[in-house]
Parts: sequence; structure tokens; C-alpha cells
Amino acid sequence: LGLNAISASLVAERAASLRSQAGVIASVLAEAATQGDPAPALNRAAAVSALRRIAIPSDVRLRLFDLSGAMVADSYLYGNRVEERPLPPLEQAAFSVALATERLTDWALNEGTDLRFRRLTIDEEVALALAGEEAVARRDERLRGRIIGVSLPVQRVQAVVGVLSLESAGIEALVRAERAALLPVIVVAGLLAALSALMLGVTIARPLRHLARSARAVEAGAASHLDVRLLARRKDEIGVLSRSLRTMTTALIDRAEANQRFAADVAHEIRNPLNSIRRAADTLAVVADADTQAQLRKLIVADVLRLDRLVTDVALASRIEAQTAREAPSVIDLGLMLDALVATYADIVEKDRVRFSLGDPPVAGQFRIVGWVGSLEQVFRNILDNAVTFSPPGGVISLQIARVGKTGAPVRVVIDDEGPGIPPDALQAVFERFYTDRPKGAAFGAHSGLGLAIARQIVSQHQGRIWAENRSDVTGKVRGARFTVELPSV
Repeated sequence: LGLNAISASLVAERAASLRSQAGVIASVLAEAATQGDPAPALNRAAAVSALRRIAIPSDVRLRLFDLSGAMVADSYLYGNRVEERPLPPLEQAAFSVALATERLTDWALNEGTDLRFRRLTIDEEVALALAGEEAVARRDERLRGRIIGVSLPVQRVQAVVGVLSLESAGIEALVRAERAALLPVIVVAGLLAALSALMLGVTIARPLRHLARSARAVEAGAASHLDVRLLARRKDEIGVLSRSLRTMTTALIDRAEANQRFAADVAHEIRNPLNSIRRAADTLAVVADADTQAQLRKLIVADVLRLDRLVTDVALASRIEAQTAREAPSVIDLGLMLDALVATYADIVEKDRVRFSLGDPPVAGQFRIVGWVGSLEQVFRNILDNAVTFSPPGGVISLQIARVGKTGAPVRVVIDDEGPGIPPDALQAVFERFYTDRPKGAAFGAHSGLGLAIARQIVSQHQGRIWAENRSDVTGKVRGARFTVELPSV
């Protein structure tokens, strides 16, 4: 398309040049070779004399016609010009640059680069000019090839006395020269395009196919992890994509493995109360003692409560994980959330059972974090439930919230109770699933061992930390447990 546009532009420029030359020559003839008495007419001798003094380019043919259409002058005749054309070689090579350029030129000319001009014979051009019109046309001749012609009327005042025609037969040579000059550029551009496509295939397409094969292998179970060791070393976008995919698949696999372990742990925890219920039911069927039957019924009820608590906590853990995957996090005022949570616990927990204390009243907007409200509330509910369980009658559960450093530093929430504390070797184990260490007198089945595990899971999803420690007095005696939650702030 670009080459055709160039060819069309060359043809249009040549036609405009012929039009300009013809206009000047026609004006000269109108002044020097026409007469008005007794009627406007063309002076043939004066016209030929004037034309002989005009220099005509070698590639242009000038012809003058009278009112009858008869030719008065021809620059090829009065200039004694003989057109020379080289003979074609006897045997032409199968392929050459010159031959390719010539074929390309013929194709371009046949594709209509000069379709803006009408295809007219010289007689049709002369007839239009005698009617007072300007004729710009194209035609093909056997010896001269493609021709662009311009015919203008020669006028004495308003009367047409003749027709001046200019023709140019060098169109193929012009187009061929332009295309020959552009052919190396086209070849170089094609080579560059092929080289670019090859480089893209090697540097982009092949690595992407490798990633696709690795992903399909993981999907089919033939591999446990995405094999991108070589690609991950790259510093470009492919390397970034490979590392991101590896991190994503590793996280998904770790989550799947964690879910499998969780399912196995749940099955184990459910099996224990079910076995206890089955043995109690079997014994109940054969025991006649009323006291023993009452104890067995109480054991069955306790195991049912334990199962109910376990199922409830498992459902809660699943719901929290689904919520974080489905909903977008939002900005949370942690201080106001804790204030409302403490007020709620103060209302529902018996006054003589335990008391709650929140440090300085939080200021709105002072402790803002990004996260999921329901999940974070569950973290502090689980910690407070444990504190209530282990606190002695009349004990105090205190909460403190502060920023660890200047604005933008993490927010730290500290929850202290006055219970027996945590065994030193269990400070990490308390966050494991199904860890239980009931205080004396606590109802059996009231704890599933999932509360603190769920709290740690939620805090990790918020890019935070949670840990447990014991509070001791100056003598080293344990005065209670302390749970600390640290979350990034905004």
C-alpha cells in the first residue's frame, strides 16, 4: 500500500508538471501564433516556428492540432528525435533484483496507481480540448508503454483555435527507480521483522509455553510445584511472572496441604467423642444401676456438646477463610472496635465473674488498620473467651492499645488476665489446632482447641503477629497470661 501511494504520488506530480508546461506553451501560442481577422484562427507557420524555439524535455512529446483535429506539429518530427530503447537480453536470469523490480513496477501500474485519470486515446483528448475542456488522461502504447497526457485548448480570446497536447512516457522508469531505491529498505525491514519475530519466540513465546506445560503438569498431579527455576532468574517481566506464579502455586499447595492436615485433625478429634458416645451407649444398654446410668447420660451429653462446639468452630474457620478470599478489606478503626467489644462483654458476662478494663479511651481515627471487621472481631473474641475461662472469680481482664513507634508504625493490642498462666513449654503450642488445657472446674466440651489457632490464622492473613507470654511479679510468681496482637496500620 505504501509503495502504491508513492507511485500514485509520482504520477500525479508528473501530470501536474505537464499541466503547468502545457498552460505556458498554450499561452505563448495564443499570443504569437493566432490571428483575429477575418475570424479567429491558428497561424500554422507561426505556430511551428514558435514551437521550434521552445525547449522540450527529451521524455516529453508535444503535438499541436487544428480545429479539424489534424496534427499541425509534432516535437518528435521537427526535432528529428529518434527514440532509443535497449533490446532485451537473449536469455534472462531466473531471478535478479532488476527483474524483481520490473515485475513489481508492472504490478503497481496495473494495480491502478493512476486510476484518478481517465483512459483516453489521443483523438478523445483532442475532442475534449476542442470542446473547451482540459483533458488529463492515461493510455498504453506498444512501444512507449504507459503514457500520461495533457491536452489544452489554444484560444484566441474565447475562441478555440487549436489543441496543444503534451505526453510523458517515463512513468515506468520513475516508478521503477523509486521501487528499486525502496527495495533494499523493504528487504532490510523484512529481515528485521523476521529477526524480531524469532527473538520474541525465543525470549517470550518459548518461556510462556514452558510455564504453560509446568502449570498443566501441576494441574494433572504429575508435579507438586511449578518448575520455573531457570525462568525465575530472569530480570524482565517473564522473570517477575515466573516468580509470582511460583509463589502463588506454592501458597495454593501449602493451603491444600494445610486443609488436608486440618481435615485429618478434625476427623481424629471427632472420632474420640464418637467412640466415647458409642461405648457409653453400649454400656447404658446393659447397666441397671440408676446412678451409673445417670453418669453415662451426662457423659453422652458432654460429648455431644464437645462435638457441637467442634463443628461450630470448624464451620467458623471455613467461613472466615472464605470471607477473606471473597471480600475486599476495608479501613477499620481498631480502637473503636475494641471499645465496643469490651462494652459488649461487660454486659453479657456476670459482674462477679470477671471485670473488663480498657486503657485510655481511644480517639476516633487514632488506630486505623486495613482488614476484615468480622475476622478481627473473632480474633479478640477468642482471646477474651479464653481469658474469661481461665480468670478467677472477680478477676480483671485488661486491654491496652498503643502504636509501636510514630505514625504509620504497627498497632499493638495487649490483653492481660489474672489466671494461672500458660506452661512455659506450651507458649507456642497454645496456637496449634485442638490444643486444650482446661482449668479445674471448666465444663468439658466448652473448648474445641481451635480458638487460638483461628486467631493466629486471621492475624497472619492481616500480615500481623500474635504471641503469648506469662506475667510475673518481682518474685517471679506467675500472675496471669498475656496475649499480644500486632497489626500493620495505615
